[in-house]
Amino acid sequence: MTNSKSRASVVSSSAKQQENLSYTRQILDARNTPDKDYLHSFYKLGRFLWARKLYSHLEGKRQNTLEQAVSFLIETLPRARVSIETRQPEDSIFKGVDVEKTVEEMREEGVSFGLDLPKDMADRLYNYAKTTPCTEPGYFLENKNPEEFFIDEVENGRLRGGRRVFRALVRGVNEKTGESLGNLTEPLLKDPILLSIMSKYLGYYPNRVTLHLTWSIALGTGLSEETIRKKYPPSNWHFDVAGINFATYYTYLTPVKNEEDGPHVMIPRTHVKKPMKMLWGSAKKSEELIKQHFNKNEHLNIMGPMGFGFVQDPSCLHRVKPPVHSHRLLCQLRFS
Repeated sequence: MTNSKSRASVVSSSAKQQENLSYTRQILDARNTPDKDYLHSFYKLGRFLWARKLYSHLEGKRQNTLEQAVSFLIETLPRARVSIETRQPEDSIFKGVDVEKTVEEMREEGVSFGLDLPKDMADRLYNYAKTTPCTEPGYFLENKNPEEFFIDEVENGRLRGGRRVFRALVRGVNEKTGESLGNLTEPLLKDPILLSIMSKYLGYYPNRVTLHLTWSIALGTGLSEETIRKKYPPSNWHFDVAGINFATYYTYLTPVKNEEDGPHVMIPRTHVKKPMKMLWGSAKKSEELIKQHFNKNEHLNIMGPMGFGFVQDPSCLHRVKPPVHSHRLLCQLRFS
């Protein structure tokens, strides 16, 4: 991915259309933002609730000031040529979603459900992931290029050459078909309901989006928990520090019916309440430390059919439970 910030278009042709500004922002070039940007030491403040709230307040104020300036220019310079596209809530792919209730649940629990993908869109993303080369994050060949493979080349957790694989990140472009992940997910990136949820939760319109389509590889039953945690980092309990302030939309593109299908596991309310010592050092936390502070009945295993979607504040404690028999496919959009 190239280093390119997502841009938000403020769109309108008249003062009247300013009423729809909350649905006219568009997140562009989402797939071009590298996660390494988040390693900047400034972003490490995102682990602290006070820092996220402060950033939310300041960024909201900055955007409101900019919006007022744009509105003034549009009203006083009617001949100015401004690109326009207004999207209303009824244009959303999510039907019957209560934005305010969703945001309230995120604030209280750290998660909210009910944002399922339409079947045709879930099918297209699944087919794209099946026919597009993948790479395993962090693994490179001797020439320092990532090793590409198709998901169907992985059997019993191994590639045909015998190398074990733990996860597979789907490429952003299928060079054979010309399809791109960005185009396939464009309805999500521009969805007025999803953008409204994220804007209200963050306290400002998202400036940046990262997009991932990832296979979690079925590992069978032969590996120890210690080996899995060492080789597959997301299987460890952790919280994300993905910028100063952030929230994520997830959707399962394979059914997750039980604990062997690779559920996303979280501890609700830990986005706002963690033991103080957990905020320092690595964001990855040991199983022993989690057991000291949380009962197992506090763990939430998130399960659902293909297309099942939810929004989460990933500063909560969470992990993936690796699938056993079938690979799990997850689409993730992180707004910040």
